Amino acid sequence: MGKYVDSIVTNVEGFFSGIFGGSVPEGIIPRPSLGVVANTQSIGTVVNSVSNALPSMGKTVTHVVRRGETLSNIASMHGVDYKDIAKANGITNPNNIYVGQRLKIPNSTKTPTPKPSPKPPSTIKPIADETKIDSKGVGCEKCYCYRDFTVDEVKKIVEALKKSEGYALPNLLFEEKNCILNKSDRTYERFTIELNKTFAKYKINTCIRKAHFLAQAYLETARFTSTKELGSIDNYLKKKSYYPYYGRGLMQLTWSSNYLKYKNNSNIDCITNPNIIDSNLENSVDSAGWFWEHGSAWGGLNKRADNDDIYKINIGVNGGFNGFKERITYIKKLIILMKIKNCKNLKLKKDKTLGIYKYSTSSIRNTNYGKTYKTKFESYDD
Repeated sequence: MGKYVDSIVTNVEGFFSGIFGGSVPEGIIPRPSLGVVANTQSIGTVVNSVSNALPSMGKTVTHVVRRGETLSNIASMHGVDYKDIAKANGITNPNNIYVGQRLKIPNSTKTPTPKPSPKPPSTIKPIADETKIDSKGVGCEKCYCYRDFTVDEVKKIVEALKKSEGYALPNLLFEEKNCILNKSDRTYERFTIELNKTFAKYKINTCIRKAHFLAQAYLETARFTSTKELGSIDNYLKKKSYYPYYGRGLMQLTWSSNYLKYKNNSNIDCITNPNIIDSNLENSVDSAGWFWEHGSAWGGLNKRADNDDIYKINIGVNGGFNGFKERITYIKKLIILMKIKNCKNLKLKKDKTLGIYKYSTSSIRNTNYGKTYKTKFESYDD
């Protein structure tokens, strides 16, 4: 066989800058969300002198990842083991592949029939059906307002989200190779404790507030797999203008200005030692709560969550359109999973319907940023 050499395909989303008729508010410049940087792996030349005497092993083909696909179903399409695909492409975490990624499929024995792209978020199958969750939802007869999560509830919520995306190991937490949390911090028991502390401290105390916070954190942490921005330190992060203050924590705190503000608020010296955020679960979660209530360009995001204003929250957290559609998908799933429509504390404005998102009903339309990117926002409308 010939010699095959992988090429790294980098999928970088463009950053969007807001126009505010004056100085740009702190944090509105788009912040990176966790991504995946592939490793280059070369396969040396193999001389098969007895090929005629052996059964055909298939051929190496390239597969471009489509939305909704997982490594396991891609492997099934091609009649190979997903572990072989992971090995051939230098993938350490089989859960982390991305749309547009080019995967080398060794020894493919089938010609795959590509699956059609999933329907828009508004027609996504309810997560309770996708994951066979009890129809009463995780909270059963109790809503989540003004009380702590139980460990079992947090675990079911996270596992349900991961299962809905086809994760092979949905029960794991913060398993990415670059994550430097202690092993004792990578448990649902510890995660639940820190979530409850942060929710109480920053008044993330109703069903809808908790759901929106979790939807953003799930995206920012690459589906709760890491507390640090993904990518090689030398080949990727050091080239960023915000280095060494790259994304850390559940909301991916980024830029020295935000680190300094968090230091002054928390007395945690993350300026001298930035890793104190991503290496400590308490700091990872607390920094996210601080950003949610104090670090956003819009100020506190709780009141945006109160009206289920995902467009305003997405820009508040990311500053641009990175993962915009995915964030919408996650809050839709959490609304169903957490049975939020039954919450007695839900008080939306008259023109707003829970889980239905439109530019015309979002307060983003009243900002210069929203007016500048009106067409962009409307492209995500239900």
